[in-house]
Amino acid sequence: MLLRAIFCLACIAIATRSKAQWADLLRNPEVTWVAEYTADYLMDLDEVETYTYEDKLNYFDLVKFLNSENQNGLVGLESMPENYLSQQCLKAAHSSDFLCFKDSLCQDVMTPAERHRSLTKTDTVIGCCDCPLSDMYQVITNDVSIEEVRYFRVRQIFWYDRKRAAFDARLLAYAPVVFTKDDEGNATGTRTLFWVKADDLPQKSFKSRFFNYVFQTKMLNNAPSQRDLKVIKGTLDFKRIFEQEMAFPSHLLINASSYEPIRS
Repeated sequence: MLLRAIFCLACIAIATRSKAQWADLLRNPEVTWVAEYTADYLMDLDEVETYTYEDKLNYFDLVKFLNSENQNGLVGLESMPENYLSQQCLKAAHSSDFLCFKDSLCQDVMTPAERHRSLTKTDTVIGCCDCPLSDMYQVITNDVSIEEVRYFRVRQIFWYDRKRAAFDARLLAYAPVVFTKDDEGNATGTRTLFWVKADDLPQKSFKSRFFNYVFQTKMLNNAPSQRDLKVIKGTLDFKRIFEQEMAFPSHLLINASSYEPIRS
C-alpha cells in the first residue's frame, strides 16, 4: 500500500509539473479555450533546399540581431544570423550543467551521455581515397554542426480570451531539429537533438533593448487547422468568432497577404 501511495503521488507530481506552464489559463474564467500545437519552423526561408519537407514548414522572421564578434564568433549582419540560435543551443549543449529533456513534455532529463550521443552523427563515405581497395565505404562519426540545425520544433499553447476578444500564444518548449540520412546520404526524416523548456510563468511583456536576438514565428503552408490542435480547455467556434469580429471589429483588421489595415 505504501509503495502504491508513493507511486500515485509521483504520478500526480509529474502531471502537476507538466501543467504548470498553462495552469493560470485553466484558472482564468475569461480564457474560454486552450489548445496545444507543435510544429517545425525553418530558420532561413531565402535558402530553401529541394526537400519536399521544407515546402510545408512555418518559419522564423528575424526582427532584431545585434551581433558582437567577441561574444558569438559571427561577424556582421551578413554572416547568416539565422545560425545564431543554432550556435547558442549547441554551445550550451556542450556545457556539463546544461538542462535539457528527451521529449516535448520536458519531464525526463537527458543525461550528459545521452546528450553526447544525440549531438553526434554517423556519415558514410563511399569510395573514399584512404580506404583499402576491398572496402566500398567508410563510416565516420562527426559532431552535429550549426549549419545542420536549420529547423526548430516548437511546442506552443494557444488560447482565446473572451474579455479582450483576442487570441494569444505562449512557448512551452523547443528543440533543434536535424535530418536523418541513409547510407547514401539521402534525407530520410528528421530528429530532435534535445528539448529545452520555456519558463513556467513568462513575463507579460519584454523590453526588446535587453535582447540582442529577437524573432517572430509565422505560419506557412502548414498553419494549424482545428483538428491539428490538442484542446485542453473549452470549445471554440472559429467561424462564428471571426464573423462577429468582421461585423463588429474590436481590433484593427489586417489584410492576410499584405498586412495592411483593411479600410471599412
